[in-house]
Amino acid sequence: MRRLPFLAIVCCAVTIGGCTKQSPKVAETAKGEITPQPAPVATLTFADLAGKWNVSATPEWNDTLVTHLVLNATADSTGWTFTYPPNPKPITASKVTVGGDSVVIDWGPYMSARRKGMKAMSHDVYRLRDGKLIGTSSSHYVGAPPDSILKLRLEGTRAP
Repeated sequence: MRRLPFLAIVCCAVTIGGCTKQSPKVAETAKGEITPQPAPVATLTFADLAGKWNVSATPEWNDTLVTHLVLNATADSTGWTFTYPPNPKPITASKVTVGGDSVVIDWGPYMSARRKGMKAMSHDVYRLRDGKLIGTSSSHYVGAPPDSILKLRLEGTRAP
């Protein structure tokens, strides 16, 4: 009689063990569930940017007050300039750096195209997207309160 309960326990254990689903291995669960990584963004170089660019600078708060300028980019970090009407004198960048997919340009102080008689300092960040320079600029007027910053959207196309 003692064997019957033991035999019943063994039979139940085998039945339960056979009915439960085995846990899948890690490799099996990962198959098809991993989100593919986006293709790595090519590193931008000065050579990619070298040349003349026609750039439109538009305030974030008003899309009708566009300033047009010409950016002259060189194949290294020196000699970058921009000009805008009516000022024909080129303004030279104080610092140009390329890193990852971006170029960062610091300008100034220079005479503002938007505020007559005032000097400005700008910090521009561009990315090269579909053959266009797309970016933003943060400009500060020298002598103005520290919180007086003009934010601009930038878009440039290669000049012919």
